[in-house]
Amino acid sequence: MPTFLVLWNEYSDALKWAVAGVVGYLGNAAQTRIKAQRNTIDSQALALKREESLTNTIVEQVSENRDLTRSLFACEGVLLAYHAAAIGARLSVHERESLLAVALTKFDPLPGYPPAVSVLVSRNTPTETADAPVVAGDQAASTADPGAGNTHR
Repeated sequence: MPTFLVLWNEYSDALKWAVAGVVGYLGNAAQTRIKAQRNTIDSQALALKREESLTNTIVEQVSENRDLTRSLFACEGVLLAYHAAAIGARLSVHERESLLAVALTKFDPLPGYPPAVSVLVSRNTPTETADAPVVAGDQAASTADPGAGNTHR
């Protein structure tokens, strides 16, 4: 035992400095690691806030798109009714002119309905997908509510 005390008296200062250096190094490494973890957590929280903001924007745009699509379908139904009424009026005029043996009135041609350049309206939500059918010529276009589900493919 006296040997240990002698060694301790001779080398205690150097041993204290070595232990202090190791503990200081390990403390600095732990502090650096904690800072890195805190930075990672902060960046993940910022990413989550950004994701929430983007999700809310997309939800608002989908809602606005749904409202605009319903408005488009309502306008399409009105245009379809006017187009059909114009064709019916022409037929009625021609029928009466033929009964009276009068020369048939020459009408300017109506544009095709729906228009030749059709816009495909689609709405994608997490639960449903609805596409507006493309109909050529004077065939009737769908005036179904786009929120009613996918009835046409």
